[in-house]
Amino acid sequence: MSSEFKLSTILPHSKRMILIDKIISYAETSLIAEVKITSNSYFLNQQKELPAWVISEYMAQAISAWSGISRLKEGKKIENGYLLGIRRFKSTQPTFSLNCILTIEINQVLQDEAGVGVFNCIAQENNQNCVSCVLTVFQKQS
Repeated sequence: MSSEFKLSTILPHSKRMILIDKIISYAETSLIAEVKITSNSYFLNQQKELPAWVISEYMAQAISAWSGISRLKEGKKIENGYLLGIRRFKSTQPTFSLNCILTIEINQVLQDEAGVGVFNCIAQENNQNCVSCVLTVFQKQS
């Protein structure tokens, strides 16, 4: 599935704001994406490190990619989504270094009819969990 859709097709973001690098896998209620931290990555601090909190933005974009694929498969228009909240954020480190490769996994826990969704999210580096949280998002239903 990873090569079936281009990120620019499934994400309602400008090319410049696409933060994830590729989709590894997609399923009905989950998605795995990959991100490599480079000197061109947004949100680097003055030390050229990525603050851990930014990983939640990568997770939100993975949810957006999941939604984009799901909507295309259903023949629906891709809509903008909104991050409503972050709960239980945990990180094993305060920052991530250049050339770090992160695997982002999102799993849908809840989706209501109004468009509110809840996702368990995990980021891994070298097959070790490094960031986890629960994201609450909203996307207009059509």
